[in-house]
Amino acid sequence: MLKEQLNNDLWKYLYLNFSDVKSTNIENMSISKSSEVVAGNNITTYTAKGKVSVIDSYGDKYVGRFTGVYEVWNNDNNLRKISLELETPKRQ
Repeated sequence: MLKEQLNNDLWKYLYLNFSDVKSTNIENMSISKSSEVVAGNNITTYTAKGKVSVIDSYGDKYVGRFTGVYEVWNNDNNLRKISLELETPKRQ
């Protein structure tokens, strides 16, 4: 669920900022998880770090690192994006 949401969010970000995106792929992702109770709500926070590869319409590959932070409240299975940071992908 988290990887799919991240892939969608990264693709949207890249597509809006780089008009030539044909596909994206998440590589080498690690996820850390923490939980806390705030005002009676159980909040689980997921922090995902990894690399995303981008293929443009010419077939060139670019790779950049990302960090995404998402939350789930009260086990409702709805991921809420808190932040998504991506370094500018570099051509490989």
